Amino acid sequence: MIASPNAPAPTSLWREILFGPSGLRSGWRLAIFLGLTLLLQVPAGLAARRWNWMGSPGEPWVPAVLLRLEAVFILITLAVIAIMARIERRSFADYGIPWRRMFGRRFWEGAAWGVLTILATVLPVWALGGYAVDGLAIRGAEAVQYLLLWAVAFVMAGVYEEITVRGYMQRTLADGIGFGPAAVLLSVFFGFVLHYMEKENETWVDGLSVSLIALFFCWTVWKTKDVWLATGWHFTFNFVSMGILGSPNTGSGGGQPVVGHLLASRFAGSQLLTGWPMGLEASLWIFPAMALTWGLLAWRFRARA
Repeated sequence: MIASPNAPAPTSLWREILFGPSGLRSGWRLAIFLGLTLLLQVPAGLAARRWNWMGSPGEPWVPAVLLRLEAVFILITLAVIAIMARIERRSFADYGIPWRRMFGRRFWEGAAWGVLTILATVLPVWALGGYAVDGLAIRGAEAVQYLLLWAVAFVMAGVYEEITVRGYMQRTLADGIGFGPAAVLLSVFFGFVLHYMEKENETWVDGLSVSLIALFFCWTVWKTKDVWLATGWHFTFNFVSMGILGSPNTGSGGGQPVVGHLLASRFAGSQLLTGWPMGLEASLWIFPAMALTWGLLAWRFRARA
C-alpha cells in the first residue's frame, strides 16, 4: 500500500503531540516535574524512615520532625524546579517565585491576614463555649524555644507547599488550560486528594475548607503575581492555630495538638463547631472567616486586574 503524499509524517504527528506554539506542552512539563519529584522523594522517604526522621506513628508532631521533613521536601522541589526552568528557559520568578521578595512586604501582609482569619475562626468557637484556655502549657525559655522552632517549621511548610502547588504547578497547568480552570483543579486536588484522602478521620468540612483555602491562595497569586502573600498567610494560620492555640491536626498523632504549643487549651462540644480532632480548619466557622478575609482582600486589591 502506497502512502498518500499528503499524509503527515510520523515525526510531525509526534511533534504535534509533544510540542505547542510555546514549546513542550504544559501537560508533559507537569508530568516530568511530578515524575522527577517522585523519583527523588521516594528514596528520601525511605531514608527518613530508616533513620527515624519521621517520628513514631501515632505520636504528636514535634518541631524536629517537621523541620527535617520540610527541609528535604524544599531541597527536592527547588532542585526539580531548577531543572524544569533550565528545560523551559525560564526563571523562578516566571513561576511566581521571585526570591528577592521572599520575606518582603507581601509575605508579612499575608502573615497579618492569616492571623485575622484564624482569630475570626476561633473567637466564635470560644464565645459559644467550644474553646477554653486554662493558662499556659509551657513557660519561660521553653516557651520561647518551642515558639521559635514552630515558627521556622511552619514557615518552611508554607514555602514548600506554595512554591510547589501555587508556584510551579499552577503556572504550568495554567499554560495549558488557563489560570481559572487550573486553580480550581489544583485546589480540589489539594483539598480532597492530598489532604482529605491521605489523613484518617477527616470530614467533608475539612476537605472543602482546605480546597477553598487553596483556591484563595491561587487568587492571591493572580492578584499579586507571586506566592509570598499566600506563604505568609499559610505560615501564621498554621502557627497560631497549632503552635499557640493548641488546635489539633489529624496528621499529628491522629488528631492531637503538637508538642510544645503555648496555651493549655480545651475543645468541647459539637465537632462541626470546634473541628476537633481535625483542627479549627474543620470548624464550620472557617467559612465565614474565609469569606471575611477574601472580601477584605478583594477590596484591598480592587484596583488590580
